Amino acid sequence: MTDFKPIRIEGEGITLSKLVWRLYRRPAPEIIAQTLDANPHLSAGERDPFLAVGTLVNVVWDQEVAKGRSVRKVVRLFGVS
Repeated sequence: MTDFKPIRIEGEGITLSKLVWRLYRRPAPEIIAQTLDANPHLSAGERDPFLAVGTLVNVVWDQEVAKGRSVRKVVRLFGVS
């Protein structure tokens, strides 16, 4: 079962990418794609990338991503840390 976090847009200049960044504090393209699938009203037609004030967005909530356990591996070119 997919968990959602309902968020109402309260300011101007907010994109879905920025909204997801604020929730997860990291880039999460898989969350953006799942959120768009769950909110067809966001991708209907040719729309402005900015979400309208008052729009309700059900953002997919993934506890593993929120905890910082990223699916992607980090590649280090110089040394280890």
